[in-house]
Amino acid sequence: MKKLIHFLRDITPFKKYLFLLIKHLGKPSPSIYQHLYFNGIFKVNVEDKYFYMRHNETGIENITFWEGIENGWEKVSMKLWIELCKDATCIVDVGAHIGLYTLVAKTINENATVHSFEPIERIYNKLTENLELNNFQVHHARIALSDKDGVAYINDTDGEALSLDCSLNYNEESSNSGLIQIQTNKLSTIIEKQNMQRIDVMKIDVEGHEVQLLDGMGNYLKSYKPTMIIEIVDENNGKQIFEMIKDCNYLFFNIDEIHPPRLVKEITKSDKYNFLLCNENVAKKLNLI
Repeated sequence: MKKLIHFLRDITPFKKYLFLLIKHLGKPSPSIYQHLYFNGIFKVNVEDKYFYMRHNETGIENITFWEGIENGWEKVSMKLWIELCKDATCIVDVGAHIGLYTLVAKTINENATVHSFEPIERIYNKLTENLELNNFQVHHARIALSDKDGVAYINDTDGEALSLDCSLNYNEESSNSGLIQIQTNKLSTIIEKQNMQRIDVMKIDVEGHEVQLLDGMGNYLKSYKPTMIIEIVDENNGKQIFEMIKDCNYLFFNIDEIHPPRLVKEITKSDKYNFLLCNENVAKKLNLI
């Protein structure tokens, strides 16, 4: 069945318009639509607004096309993000990938200053194209935020950014074809360079490098205390981050992307990918407590 679906998809002309018609008549199940993708630009609605993005035949784009924003990728995290961005002044998207969270932030709050970071060139180029499609003015940089200013090597063997290692040298890099060199900066360096007086909201998805990123904020972590949607997929990382921010008066909400966020006492491995870290006032505004 899978081979038949792929064959029919590949020989079908004007796939985008056919899929739009199918979606209008009745959306197929995820087991079917995960094979129904195309290359082209499509419109994404966010409440009463919208943005455009290019479908490059990847999973995030495809689920966004078929399910939309509020029922698509990381739907509970995205619902929180939309509410958090509405009255934010400065928004930071770290590990922006193709820019889904960045695009939503700028769509929902066109007056916000948005900073977006993605270190992998091929992915950064897609982020840039999506921003240009919408004429969005976003400070975006091909940088990995870490605890050092310099260069590092990232494992991109399987087409996904898997790990960041700031300790590798040039000889080790040249012996492993899966490693590519990237620029790293401390977020404190970016804050001072860009004269960022505050950070209201951050999305952090850096594949296990969260501790180093937060360490690179320096004193700004405790002085700015941004609300964060942060990926926690490792128990040890969760414990280290808990120690770093335990005096910041954060509440911790575990997100499973199905049910409402769950208030917990400590940061552990997420039930899915993400945690929400916020103060009591933000939690009340989001109707979480």
